[in-house]
Amino acid sequence: MPNSPQAAAPWAEQKATASDGTPLAWLGSWVAISGSTAFASAKNANVDGHPSQGAVYVFDRSAGSWHQRQKLVGKNSIAGDAFGAAVALHGDLALVAAPNATIDGNLWQGAVHVFVRRAGARAWVETQLLIASDGVRFGTFGTAVAFHGEYAFVGAGGANSHGEYLPRKVYVFRRSNRTGDTWVQTQILDNPAPADVTNSFGAALAASPDLLLVGARSATLGGNVGQGIVYPYRLDNGTWVPAGKISDPSGAARDNFGVSIALQGYTALIGSQGAVVNGNQGAVYRYELQDTGWVLVQKFTPDDAVPRALFGASVSFAGDWALIGAYAEKDYRGAAYVFKLKSGTFVQTQRLTASDGVPNDVFGYYGAIDGTTAVVGAYTKKIGSNVQQGAVYFYDGPSIGPGPGAAGT
Repeated sequence: MPNSPQAAAPWAEQKATASDGTPLAWLGSWVAISGSTAFASAKNANVDGHPSQGAVYVFDRSAGSWHQRQKLVGKNSIAGDAFGAAVALHGDLALVAAPNATIDGNLWQGAVHVFVRRAGARAWVETQLLIASDGVRFGTFGTAVAFHGEYAFVGAGGANSHGEYLPRKVYVFRRSNRTGDTWVQTQILDNPAPADVTNSFGAALAASPDLLLVGARSATLGGNVGQGIVYPYRLDNGTWVPAGKISDPSGAARDNFGVSIALQGYTALIGSQGAVVNGNQGAVYRYELQDTGWVLVQKFTPDDAVPRALFGASVSFAGDWALIGAYAEKDYRGAAYVFKLKSGTFVQTQRLTASDGVPNDVFGYYGAIDGTTAVVGAYTKKIGSNVQQGAVYFYDGPSIGPGPGAAGT
């Protein structure tokens, strides 16, 4: 069972696998949770004989337990789409990315599938396919997705095509009604550092009603390759405009600052999985937007940090709770840390590990939290004789119940 010396009581664990799991499916290669619903991707799943088409499994909680409710596949998806490579979920709306989808003959142009759950219904239905207005071969539209309110954001670019890297971009969509049925592209945010073609701009996204944070984890800063930058944008009369940049002034090469981002209101949590703190690897930065700009108010690491943990590889934030992944711990068994905001400071309350964890499970590569309910993926876990079938683990804290909002949106 998960344990922590700081915790008064452990979080109860439930392991879930796909009802039709197969080798190399990678269940848990993205996870998202909103209230009593969770999405778990298997982006490498073989669907009806189509390798790496990908699928997303929907789990619902009832009577205190999580149950697989539905399996989602994209309309007209084909082999190699990687459907489920990224997911954003909140309430009755979800965006599922397929960055390797072929569109009008363009290999790896990419697409994002929109799903809604109608009032009173339990099933999720696909209502729209989002594609880039300037979509091209190897555009990989869908490297990341996020939405909040009437705006959605899709990262794209970075693939190497014939020796040239496709430009990194973020596409902005706005929906014309509150049902989520109709989304229209309104803007393209170009890479602020176009010469830094491998900076991973748009590979991590987080949004609130009038703020957008775009991660560029591989960005070069002050000669430090891979130190990483996060670019903020603000909504100004219907247009998203640049609003400076966020970086660690004491950062170093390969910190990967911005590999993961979570945003709630005017508070951001930014993962820096490569940062070395007291000989241990990984940190999370808490920034708040104040009158003077983004201000660092806390930098934290696990109480029981270990070398080569990659703490901060995933970050999720909802209400007073945060979940931080450290998938490289103990020969890549992995761990996920629960933090709670107490008297203005995030304090570690739990260290979650899979009760049946073994090396190379990469538990914590992806994770999400909503209130005192967390879901953590271990996408390379062996299930029976199926290598890398993958699994997801649900954890309920001492006070079980849906939280105030979705994580990872």
